[in-house]
Amino acid sequence: MKLFITIITALSIVLSANAQSFLAGWDFDGVSSIATSHTANWGSLFGSATLSYDHAGVNIPIKFTADYQISGSYDSAVVGIDFLSSGDFNGTDLDTGYSSFAGNDIPANAQQGINFVGPGTVTIDWGTALVDTGTVSYSKLVSGSWTTETVSVNSGETSYAFSANGFGIDNIQVIGTVVPEPSTYALIVGFAAFLLGAMRKRK
Repeated sequence: MKLFITIITALSIVLSANAQSFLAGWDFDGVSSIATSHTANWGSLFGSATLSYDHAGVNIPIKFTADYQISGSYDSAVVGIDFLSSGDFNGTDLDTGYSSFAGNDIPANAQQGINFVGPGTVTIDWGTALVDTGTVSYSKLVSGSWTTETVSVNSGETSYAFSANGFGIDNIQVIGTVVPEPSTYALIVGFAAFLLGAMRKRK
């Protein structure tokens, strides 16, 4: 009986490690005003997930200043500032303990967002397949008013893309469960082997 309880407890720990979580977030604080690619500065995929913008025009410029603008004028300080509760994610980023993009705002960093003047495509790439349905949300600025856009992303997806022209965005969040890394599978197999050995010794 004790061995059974141990097995259940251990498997619960492994499975909980793969529950839905705050995978990646972008609030564009302190980034270059003309950069067209940004790594996530929030979430468990901090520094690896990317957000990029591709200009849709025929004559692609070297710099995207004319159709892609980053500044404090497009910062959403209220709408979408709190992390979205979705699935079994309760809205608190376990990596930082924060529940809002406001958690790490530093006065020296510009609080910024992005505005799209010309046509293009925004691609949010977290790089690892989702185990189940995930959520992408962002604040959207149209005609001076902020709203929250929330979309579901199918299991198996590693990215989400949308057309952008004539509106601003800020406070981007990706929430979901990603396929466990090989090291996680190795942990499960190793633990199973350990339990099998323990059971044989008991016999």
